[in-house]
Amino acid sequence: MNQIAETVDLPTQLAKFARAYRFELLILTCFTPLALLHFRNLWRHDHYQHFPLILLVFPYLLWTSQQPGLPSSTSQRWEQGFTLTSLLLLAAALFLWSPNIAMMGAVFAAGSILLAMRRTGKIARFLPLWTVLWFLVRMPANLDTSLMLALQSWTSRAASLLLDALRIDHALLGNVIWAGPQNYFVEEACSGINSLFSLTALVAVALVLSPRPLVHAVLLIFAAAFWASVVNILRVALLVLFNERFQINLLEGTPHTIFGLLLFGFAGAMLVATDQFLMVFHQSEHIVDLDVTKSRSNLLATNEIHLSSHSAEAPPNRPLVGEHRFATITCPLFGILLLGQFYTCFIGPNRVTGESLQQSQIAFSATDLPLTIDGWEQTGFEVQKRDALNFYGEHSAIWTYERHNHEVFVSIDYPFQQWHELIICYEKQGKELASRKVLPSDNELPPIVFAELASPSGHTSLLAFCLFRRSGAALQPPLDTQGVAANLHGRFSRILDAGENSHEPTYQVQVLAPLLNESDRLSDQAIIDLHQQVTRTLRSLVAAKTGDR
Repeated sequence: MNQIAETVDLPTQLAKFARAYRFELLILTCFTPLALLHFRNLWRHDHYQHFPLILLVFPYLLWTSQQPGLPSSTSQRWEQGFTLTSLLLLAAALFLWSPNIAMMGAVFAAGSILLAMRRTGKIARFLPLWTVLWFLVRMPANLDTSLMLALQSWTSRAASLLLDALRIDHALLGNVIWAGPQNYFVEEACSGINSLFSLTALVAVALVLSPRPLVHAVLLIFAAAFWASVVNILRVALLVLFNERFQINLLEGTPHTIFGLLLFGFAGAMLVATDQFLMVFHQSEHIVDLDVTKSRSNLLATNEIHLSSHSAEAPPNRPLVGEHRFATITCPLFGILLLGQFYTCFIGPNRVTGESLQQSQIAFSATDLPLTIDGWEQTGFEVQKRDALNFYGEHSAIWTYERHNHEVFVSIDYPFQQWHELIICYEKQGKELASRKVLPSDNELPPIVFAELASPSGHTSLLAFCLFRRSGAALQPPLDTQGVAANLHGRFSRILDAGENSHEPTYQVQVLAPLLNESDRLSDQAIIDLHQQVTRTLRSLVAAKTGDR
């Protein structure tokens, strides 16, 4: 009956909550423009598409967490510190125009409300609820991409070992599994990061609904990572097995989706089994909350005393000025930053477009490049389209040219946000870097990265590539792909490239020349000359197709 009464009284409870934390909620709404942009960007990453579930389930988690609790002795300085941190993060997000930093600030602003509820005894657990909110934030400095590539490589090797055990003839070259005449590229979607993020978020939500001891919770999170890896290894191996041995194509379409859902369900079942296994090691059936430090009887008794004294001191549902003084003082500062967001959205639309990296609508055709370039004859053309924000670029237009029994591939890949080290892509396909050098720009063209790649078969390939922005501004490549300097260049390229066009999408032009006969080797200068000519043409085409000239 009490539960029914509380449910019926939900609107009243929401009204009380809004009045009690009116200033904190106003602060939270000041993140709205950048937060909406952040969610739009987040949806375009496959491994973050679980975030709507977090947004939908969090109010329910908060509601179920409101139970008689012991008021915490935590100082209000923690709440003030969270509010101040959110203010600084919002200011930094506005200056750098970074929706992800703004979402970090929003999480701290929400954390301030949770701390206030914990201090007044409205909720008993703060940390589990606050942890769930961090699943709305993208990992900074492209760490998720680094993790994706690492898991992609590890999954490829493990799946190859499993195929060996299943006696499926194949060869593994980088992240490509060759079985007979067909090759299977282990895409990012099969690398483990999708299931890893979603399963970990699922475990975090479950730990709020059904609390576990700290060691149990940590082990369960590690179990989510383990079962995510197992499921993705099984996915890759079984896709090859069904296609090669039973001629059942599960590589695309509805069968591929159903197959992925079945494996995800298997991972969820294994997590439940792991949870039950860990329960065996509890000394009793009582589950200890992460933040509870006293027995429930003392907690309830102290809470009744607190509620009665609080009712005598102040009228119900009316916030004390002292408790909300800091939020009241900082609210105008957040309002100024909110106006700054609206100003940037309307006055500087290019910054918004560049950061969100909207899907490119431009397309290329075979006739965009000449049929003949210095004796090179165009013999083929194809277009490849990938998922939005794919590490290899959403679009690729590829031309094939031949001259004197030599074949080269010319392509433009787009869009990217900053510098894209193409050599890493070829290394993930099994090639090894033999040499790499940066050639200075010539005739206002972007600097060229020239590299020689070696394949396991013994053949080598020459590669020349560069990147430029939509308006034609050149990007400066790192001098090396390894070391501290290269790492800083890759992770903080937006800061290093602080020009007025730094928020525009970037385009990559590459020329790849496989060398099948070392005795009749192409000269490096022939590849460089061809690259410069196609770069000059494609750069002007990008500016024309996007309306930047």
